[in-house]
Amino acid sequence: MGTELYFDPHVKHGTGDQNRLKGWCLKIRFADKILPSDFIHTAQSAPIYFETTDNFADLRERFFGVVQRARATLGWPAASSGPGSPAPPRH
Repeated sequence: MGTELYFDPHVKHGTGDQNRLKGWCLKIRFADKILPSDFIHTAQSAPIYFETTDNFADLRERFFGVVQRARATLGWPAASSGPGSPAPPRH
């Protein structure tokens, strides 16, 4: 396995009686209940981690949390300050 991993968000049309936030569903070309899932996979498209998420948090807000939980689940060390790491806060 190479060192390149990809973050790949997916959305499915939500059905059923569960109270869900609406979002854009490409399948029906309309805003309706959606079920977002975030995947991390290899360059060969092999999924290694996924979460079914809530679209209340924007993708830009949940990205680092998903990566952090994937690291903990897969037993990977904490992120270094290399490429792909969040930038330190500016003052």
